[in-house]
Amino acid sequence: MCNFLKVDGQSNSDSGVIDGFFKHFFSVFGSSQPEDDMSSEYEKELRRYLSRPCSVHNQSLLNSFELEELERAIGPLPRNKSPGHDGLLNEHLLNGGDSIKQMLLLLFNSVSRSAQVPDGWQTSIIIPIYKGKGKDKTDPSSYRPTSLIPVVAKLFENIN
Repeated sequence: MCNFLKVDGQSNSDSGVIDGFFKHFFSVFGSSQPEDDMSSEYEKELRRYLSRPCSVHNQSLLNSFELEELERAIGPLPRNKSPGHDGLLNEHLLNGGDSIKQMLLLLFNSVSRSAQVPDGWQTSIIIPIYKGKGKDKTDPSSYRPTSLIPVVAKLFENIN
């Protein structure tokens, strides 16, 4: 039986969640890879995988990273943190179920095999955080930068 994810108060089937992740990840890959090279091969592989019932696991696509190491990396992700520029939260990964884990394994193994990191994973939002303690709020040195990077990129770094 497929898992369900509730997003914004609405239940979505695995196929709906997978479709959303597919659109997001394809847009990330599509923006940084030649259309006739990596993107088309990635799209074919991903569409072939998505056409299978959710209970079927294609182990041939999951040969570099293992599900157990992904689960160990996802488990301790903190909740209620700000998203990166892609809008994805740790909660998406924590509550996404087996379908999302399989998609992440497929994505991570594709990135690993191609040795090409998507441009979107190399982009962050830098936010100045006031240091406080009576410092002059008009002085730029009174702030420290913090970077909001995509949670999927952080997760890939943690298991890689």
